[in-house]
Amino acid sequence: MDYRKRDETALTRKILTYLNSLPQVVAWKVNQGTYSGMVGFPDVLCCYKGLFLAIEVKDGDNHTTAIQDYQIRKIKDALGVAFVVWSLDEVKKIVQLIDFYNCYHFVWGEHKQNEVKPNVETLEKAKMHDEQT
Repeated sequence: MDYRKRDETALTRKILTYLNSLPQVVAWKVNQGTYSGMVGFPDVLCCYKGLFLAIEVKDGDNHTTAIQDYQIRKIKDALGVAFVVWSLDEVKKIVQLIDFYNCYHFVWGEHKQNEVKPNVETLEKAKMHDEQT
């Protein structure tokens, strides 16, 4: 196992610990691999207050593969929320925004350069606008 995989594994554990510490949450690690039938599926699946979340965990300059992009798109097409994170803080921010807006459609990501990331900048602007009005 190379160092990046170890770092992604450690980050995945932190994300699972955080998510499972929240009320109304169940989150688990997806077992990957050819024999599991889950090739390309996001690393973490979660039900948060009735909302289906799928989280692909990356480290450093790692990016999603074509099959991961395909699986993420399928989840979004089924009205689930799927995104890629590089830190626990990103997950915390997404959970905070879901709670703030009490609505999942604000965290649907944008597909750019082989990455699926939440549109956090737009959400922060909307949040600041809502707080000012």
